[in-house]
Amino acid sequence: MRAGPQSQQPASRVGEPPAPCERQRPNHRDQNSQGVEDEISQLVIYALQNKIAFGAVQNKEGEFVKANESSVTAAAATQQMPDDFRVSITDAEGPGAYPISSFTWILLYENPKEKRDAKVMVDFMKWALTDGQKLAGQLGYAPLPERVVRLEMAALEKIKT
Repeated sequence: MRAGPQSQQPASRVGEPPAPCERQRPNHRDQNSQGVEDEISQLVIYALQNKIAFGAVQNKEGEFVKANESSVTAAAATQQMPDDFRVSITDAEGPGAYPISSFTWILLYENPKEKRDAKVMVDFMKWALTDGQKLAGQLGYAPLPERVVRLEMAALEKIKT
């Protein structure tokens, strides 16, 4: 019997709480911390959609900021998006930036085997980056900064459909 999926310590008796186990605090630069960021994002979205109170988090500017559309978009706007899109907006600098922010990623082949399926996906992504941005808040997402949208639209043009 194990105390939990992360623990190797057995519980002493059925019905007793498991023995505590030490867990390493993830570093936000660690590749394994993406799952933690995703979990927090889902909890915040759930809290917002269900009108559950939650606290503010202190950002690098020293401000206590709550998660909302504008604070996540502010975090996204602080970073220069490189051509290869490898950027993190977690713990972003800048006023009003929510520190536990992350982009949602979608990976597409530039030269996909199934051209018809790729065209459907490219068309959907173009819609999501244009008209779909108006629905972002209702779905628990923050709209992307305009310069990020421009880079992503240019990347979609490289996909052979």
